[in-house]
Amino acid sequence: MASGPWFFVQNVTINGVAGLGDRNVVYGVTDFRLIPPFPQLPDPPISSASWVWASVTELGPNGEPHLGDAPMWIGNVAPQDDQSILIRVMSAWPNDLPGQIKLIFWSQV
Repeated sequence: MASGPWFFVQNVTINGVAGLGDRNVVYGVTDFRLIPPFPQLPDPPISSASWVWASVTELGPNGEPHLGDAPMWIGNVAPQDDQSILIRVMSAWPNDLPGQIKLIFWSQV
């Protein structure tokens, strides 16, 4: 049995990469544990059996999605049995940036 799709959006800060110009530093990693705050939880709940699609985008000065110069991408997505979703964002920019993660997922038994 599956339930969904469910949608979730979270504004985040993507960490800048100190030493980005160094030959040994190519990109940085920012890890998030997201727990969607649903008024009514998915039934069945999020678990390691859930299917999750994620995207990340930079936010511009007005707080809207922005196609900026900073490369950033989703490295890994791992739904957990505690109903959280682990997201690894990779970036190649020297400064912290405002970003937004969007999720679409289906939960199943």
